Amino acid sequence: MSSEANLDQLIPAWLDLVRRSDVALGLAPQEALDRAERLLQDLRSSSSSLNGWKGDADEVEVLHALTAVVCRDQPPDPENALRDLEVVFTYISSLRWFADQYGGPGELLAYCAVHGWRLARQYSRWPETEKWRQRTCVYNESDKRVSRVLSILALGGEGLATELSVRDTGLLLCLYERIRSQVETSPFSVREYSEILYSFLQESWEGVELGDENHHFQGEFALTAGTASRFLFKMDVAEAWLRKAEESFSIAANAEPFLARVAYQRLALAVEQRKLDEVLDLSPRWAATFRRLDMIEEALKCRFLEGVSHAERGETVNAIEIHLPIIREAEEVGNTRLVALAAINLSQFFAELGKVEQALMYARKALPLLERLDSRVHLVKLQISMARLSQKQGQLPAALDAYQQALAKAAGLAARGDVAAIHLVIADVLLEMGQETEAEAEVRAALPIIDEEKMVPEGIAALSLLRESLRRRQIDKQALRDLHGYFQEK
Repeated sequence: MSSEANLDQLIPAWLDLVRRSDVALGLAPQEALDRAERLLQDLRSSSSSLNGWKGDADEVEVLHALTAVVCRDQPPDPENALRDLEVVFTYISSLRWFADQYGGPGELLAYCAVHGWRLARQYSRWPETEKWRQRTCVYNESDKRVSRVLSILALGGEGLATELSVRDTGLLLCLYERIRSQVETSPFSVREYSEILYSFLQESWEGVELGDENHHFQGEFALTAGTASRFLFKMDVAEAWLRKAEESFSIAANAEPFLARVAYQRLALAVEQRKLDEVLDLSPRWAATFRRLDMIEEALKCRFLEGVSHAERGETVNAIEIHLPIIREAEEVGNTRLVALAAINLSQFFAELGKVEQALMYARKALPLLERLDSRVHLVKLQISMARLSQKQGQLPAALDAYQQALAKAAGLAARGDVAAIHLVIADVLLEMGQETEAEAEVRAALPIIDEEKMVPEGIAALSLLRESLRRRQIDKQALRDLHGYFQEK
């Protein structure tokens, strides 16, 4: 451990500091390591105090050495190593010194966070992995680099290797988090960026020894591409990406929680494909699996799909009974997104039962939450739900306005399935208002999208009747309603 060759494998940040000519450290590397080991023993026994912290050069060097000690590669006992990382991370994050004094604590915390994520992903449970991943994104000072990579991706990815290294785990984690967080806001871009990154990583990792991190990151970006494709109504594309994600995760260590996340997306895809019996059979099983893995959000989302499937079968009361405890537990654990999604569904379910006041109550509950989350995909769904409520109450101008707002949002997301469906339902409202010319224009706007996306194999008869009625310049209202009813079921 005392030779510089060995120290080079511990933490470059410390060695960079040691080699700086403008900082008089005064400690030999071995002395710094010895003091770091003693400090670690004190931290383990909770006997270390912050009262004596001065933030001078010697103390900062000991912290770099301490980080080197707890971030050793392949520790003999990963569980104890994670405990040491936790006490060191907590200790360093409690100290205060200026960033221009020997680099500040951010670099050390980011280094610990990445190492903690690596260990937790391979040896620990999901909550531990997520904790360290989130810490990496908080303390990794790579926002500008992430933005530069995203700019390259927006131009098709050419020259990506100049900004992104397959060895920079911290940057990859932050990049993944930024892209994943936008799946409901910009699904088209998310799918495109994830596809480029998947291909880049697959090509760049050839011959690079990085354990199984290559398979993990390929799995994450494939899963994100599949999720975005589902939001974009690209079911075959989504299924293909989910297969790739499953293949990648199955090779990586500690694969169960990551494979379970793929399984959830498959369940969501099955709902879209109306394989409701399959969803009702598998959702409770996967919910139990997620709870066993301490993945509470995913467990609730499985129950969520179970409730949606009951609703699709016309079992609205069952759907409400499932969603009410979901919204309560989501509020208890502080999951704003799930509260909002459950509220959207409850609004729709109560509307189906004709209970307009309850429907409006849950719609109003969801709206500010979705706006805070900038969840544009679900804002479209909520806007549609509120439009339907107005339509049921006979408030046709209000319904038309709400549908048009939803159409504008869906068009901005490049969600062509939603765009086609909303055009059709707007046409229905316009017919009710006696505006047949405007209704015909809406139908004609929807038909090319339906053709290009091959969206309604089950609704082909209604589609044919609707085309024929357009040729006669008199829209078949029943065919129109059958067709947009098919979209509502989807």
